[in-house]
Amino acid sequence: IIGIDKGIEFAGVIFPVIMFGLIIISFFLFVREIFVRKSEKSILKANLIALIASFFMIVIPIFLSRTVAGIPEKESAAFFFMFLSFYFFLKAWKSKKIKNAVILGILAGISTGVMGLVWGGVIYAFISIGLAGLIAFVLNKVSKKEFLVYSLWIIGSFFILMYFSGKRYNFNEMFTSLSSGLAFLSLMVMVVHYLIFSTKISNIKLIKSSKIPKTILSIIITFVILIILSLLVFGPQFVIDKAKAIHQTIFKPISGRWNITVAENKQPDFREWSQSFGPFVKNIPIMVWMFFIGSVILFRKMLLKLKNKDAWILTFFYIFFLLGIIFSRYSTGSLFNGENFISKLFYYISIILFIGAFVYYYNKYYKLGDKSFEKIRFEYLLLFSLFILTLFTVRGAVRLIMVLGPIAPIFVGFLIVELGNKFFKYKELSKILIGILLIIILISSLYSFNVFYKSVSAQAYSFVPNAYNIQWQKAMDWVRTNTPENAVFSHWWDYGYWVQSIGNRATSVDGGDAITYWN
Repeated sequence: IIGIDKGIEFAGVIFPVIMFGLIIISFFLFVREIFVRKSEKSILKANLIALIASFFMIVIPIFLSRTVAGIPEKESAAFFFMFLSFYFFLKAWKSKKIKNAVILGILAGISTGVMGLVWGGVIYAFISIGLAGLIAFVLNKVSKKEFLVYSLWIIGSFFILMYFSGKRYNFNEMFTSLSSGLAFLSLMVMVVHYLIFSTKISNIKLIKSSKIPKTILSIIITFVILIILSLLVFGPQFVIDKAKAIHQTIFKPISGRWNITVAENKQPDFREWSQSFGPFVKNIPIMVWMFFIGSVILFRKMLLKLKNKDAWILTFFYIFFLLGIIFSRYSTGSLFNGENFISKLFYYISIILFIGAFVYYYNKYYKLGDKSFEKIRFEYLLLFSLFILTLFTVRGAVRLIMVLGPIAPIFVGFLIVELGNKFFKYKELSKILIGILLIIILISSLYSFNVFYKSVSAQAYSFVPNAYNIQWQKAMDWVRTNTPENAVFSHWWDYGYWVQSIGNRATSVDGGDAITYWN
């Protein structure tokens, strides 16, 4: 029995380290799949971007607490399945053969489902893929194969979560939440579109005479149908509550007496979360600005097939959109504190203008019969959906900074490789300017990597579990000695595990937080 206990203990200690090794592999494959194409040059660039991003991801400090030996954090397993989900989904979407697409789509669904069984952060998979799928649909990038892949992913993930999680993921939760509900909404839009424009319904005068793009018309019709059904089934309060929930999620996603007592649920501002990325040069977080610039350059590249002027205008709105997300909650004592009217106005306007500009130009190209928008790569849509989601959630809680941690280096890796490619491609003055910028970026990257490496090397020792001090030891000894063996403790969150494992008594609440209202 002692041998078994020590084996379990050792497994718990080493678990996050083993999972981190697997995370690195799945992360590399995911990043590589974003940028890879058939040409040898493309494969080389994709490998370089994935390698650079992986090196940064390995040493970025914010990720350390979830992957260091000693504490069996569930996130170390969840991140592996998250990147695996994205990798399988991209492979399925890009697959030429239906058979391969089906197998990979099912694997993507299984990976997402297992991630959800491990961690509530499965919302990152549902929202990112769901949003990317919806945008791809609007851009007419969803044919029968893509629809099949998306459907298999939804069915696979929903089945695993609803079947294996007990009551945590029930029917109502899966189909009406703001996360998995969004993914399901995208599927419903695709189904409604097929039912309308592949049947005689499309001959209805109102639909046939509409000048609105068919995909956007399908979205409008789906929304109307779902709102009517919601009113009939759940009542008007359901729709009102969802609208309030969206507003609440945008500005203060974590609230309530229980949630805000947990330190890692504190809502940070930019000055706080940027500290996790550093390093700083004269109060400038260079890593933050590198991934900011990298995302802007990649966004512009994503619009390569559009007219140059239109692409730059949309890129300008994207920059304004990023500024709105990041700096509308700059610091507590500033004009943009995230709580006052001007902060919320800046936030909302940046989002509305960006979406409005995108819709305007899409509609403009649609009327001209220009299919340039349809040539936007789905891989980029997925990456930007994930990136924007992580920027959005990083405003919500300190603990969610760790999700942005591995995503930001993707843009740094792209920035370095893209500038290197431009340097060898351009001539004369442009070559000199790009060369200077490349040198600055390379020095900044090497400096950041060195600072990160030293930081995690030093911090790793402080993450060794040491909170089980003499008072806790005496308390748990008292529990073992003075309480009945069938006693059940109503305990606060993580420490419930200590009562279970060291006090040898059952608890109604622990770090698994399976039944939230028990808290």
